[in-house]
Amino acid sequence: MCHSLYALRIEPSRLVATEITDRAAAASLDAGEPVLLGNVQDLHILAQRLRLPLVTIARTRGLRRSGSNPRAETEDHWSSCPTLLAEVA
Repeated sequence: MCHSLYALRIEPSRLVATEITDRAAAASLDAGEPVLLGNVQDLHILAQRLRLPLVTIARTRGLRRSGSNPRAETEDHWSSCPTLLAEVA
């Protein structure tokens, strides 16, 4: 399984995990903020231990624009915005 870096934010009603880059992880660690190196299953285990619902946000390529030609894809067709992967109650 693939491992990623996640910045963690523990809120009163949920655990929010945001996939981050190496640089962002270093900055978070320098600031004393929690960071997890793991996979989505590790996030679920942590959320269960904390007894909180999990919200996972990943930095992935977004959906293709409607009407775009898949054979003529370029990087302009992808969004660099974070994408909500899952919200588990």
